[in-house]
Amino acid sequence: MRAAQDAGTAAGRAVEAGHDDLLTRIAAEPALLQIILLALLGAALVALWLRARALVRESRRRRALREFLLGVEQVSSEDFGAAARRLGRVVRDDPRHGAARLWHALALLEIGEAPAAHRELVQLRSSDAHVAVRSDVAIAGALLEVGRPAEALEHAVRAVRAAPDAAAAREVLADVQAALAGAEGTTAHAAEPGALVALGAAGDLSLVAAGPLVAMPRRDPAELALVARLDSAARIADALEANPVHVRRLCDALAGGDREALGELAALGARTVPELLARAAAAPGDRRWIEALARLGAEVVPAIVEAWRHADPRGPVRATGVRVLAGVGRALGPVAQPAFAELVETADRELRKAAIDYHVALGDVDAFDGVLDVCSPLEILQRFEEIDASELALFLGALPAGHVLLDVLLAEGAFTRDAVLLAAIGFAADPSPLEALLLRRSPGGDVVRDIVAALADPARAASAGRMLDGLGEAGREQLVAVFADLDRPAEVRSEARRRLLAAGARIVPRLCDGFGAVPGAADRDILGLIVSIGADAIPPLLDAYRAGGVLERFAKPLRRRRTHRRDVIVRALGRIGGPSARRALAELEQRETDADLRLRLMQTLHRIDRPDESSEGGRVGGIA
Repeated sequence: MRAAQDAGTAAGRAVEAGHDDLLTRIAAEPALLQIILLALLGAALVALWLRARALVRESRRRRALREFLLGVEQVSSEDFGAAARRLGRVVRDDPRHGAARLWHALALLEIGEAPAAHRELVQLRSSDAHVAVRSDVAIAGALLEVGRPAEALEHAVRAVRAAPDAAAAREVLADVQAALAGAEGTTAHAAEPGALVALGAAGDLSLVAAGPLVAMPRRDPAELALVARLDSAARIADALEANPVHVRRLCDALAGGDREALGELAALGARTVPELLARAAAAPGDRRWIEALARLGAEVVPAIVEAWRHADPRGPVRATGVRVLAGVGRALGPVAQPAFAELVETADRELRKAAIDYHVALGDVDAFDGVLDVCSPLEILQRFEEIDASELALFLGALPAGHVLLDVLLAEGAFTRDAVLLAAIGFAADPSPLEALLLRRSPGGDVVRDIVAALADPARAASAGRMLDGLGEAGREQLVAVFADLDRPAEVRSEARRRLLAAGARIVPRLCDGFGAVPGAADRDILGLIVSIGADAIPPLLDAYRAGGVLERFAKPLRRRRTHRRDVIVRALGRIGGPSARRALAELEQRETDADLRLRLMQTLHRIDRPDESSEGGRVGGIA
């Protein structure tokens, strides 16, 4: 027992001695200690790097997922520009992210980047066979639904080749075969199941036959032209999805004169509004865009408003979109009245302008009462100053007597279009309210001249005559001006003469003011009118002879005018004749200091006293 204990003790001491020897060696050799420490440090660094790498990958994965989901949400919200940028970053960071690439292509198509979208789809097809098969099946099915089985054939065949066991691919191929077999004008071709049958000449499609009979349509020129237009999968997708690229292509065709594009645009509905509105704003005088928008029906009005509100504040749509909206309303007519009635209630002043313009063009006085209930009088008058004159005249002509527009608003000084009021009288069933309004406004010379010109129009002569009578002196002055204007139509001058003659002596001073410094072309007619008035014209003729101040005596141009006017007045008194005219001439002869005029007065008195010795047909002052 004792020996065993001693042996165990000796063994323990040997182990302790061994440990002491190892520590002694490590302490005696520092390089060994450094190697051990470096190995431990390296292992720690590798562990930390692996952990950091895992964390970075997880962070990138989470960030990519977040960016992808945000991009999908932006596509769903139709914020396609931001979605394209965000999903583009996701695709660049992870080229194998097929879903991101697909959504990126959709966003690119919506913003008009068709080439880039096509590249994305090609890349997606080459990297994901399952996506390629689904794409071909979807396109083939869509083409089949719109009645284009010959074009659907290519995609159905490609889907079956890529995935022979795919049930969806083989089903759509069978549907295409059935459609081709049942189409008119087809020829049959026998084929074994699963065999490839060449259809027609080079360029025709190939078909994986699912049965013993395959139908091949004959290719007429119209079909070939259609297929030629759809020369790529991108074009087919554009036509099926009706995306902005397809809408722009149709608008280009319409701009080039293709009237058939109008029907295709109308079939696409409200999706065409942003592009059509942009085209109409860029070319305000081109009625084709207004026509294309109007073909969409009354529902196009809220769509135009929405597109206008989201347009670039500095772009042409924002600047002219309201005028386009009003033009579309005119083209639509009464069917758009409920939509424009809602615009009257809006707080947007520009949209209310379009609503006022529409209701004026509509010409429905009862419907316009809704505008009067909402819009301020000043706002309505401001629009009346800008609206097309013919449309406003038609609307004002439809107003009944006692309407608030006639009695209150149009009498305000803010309304300045008296010429439109005059034109509206021609459209009114009862012109008297408009005539009274025009007289209350005391129209200017241009309008009065137009009233005088209306005397030659049988349909407007009575109304023009009433207004001229109501204008008083202002109307007579314009009658004199028209009568003295030899360029006016003969019937207008004749009517003006008749009315001036009816006015009597009141117009003599104005007639005398019409004489110039030398004989004029109209002097004979004016003189004849004065003579026709007769003895009543003598007192105003004497007043006109005596008129003129010191300035006319000494200023050479005015002195010549004064002399010629007196000369014609003497001539008029001589032609009127009678005791009253003789007394007037004698009075003037006694007071006249100008030798030439005094001689003229004496000659005229001599002719009156001895009419048999002298003819009144001679020339005096250059007037026959």
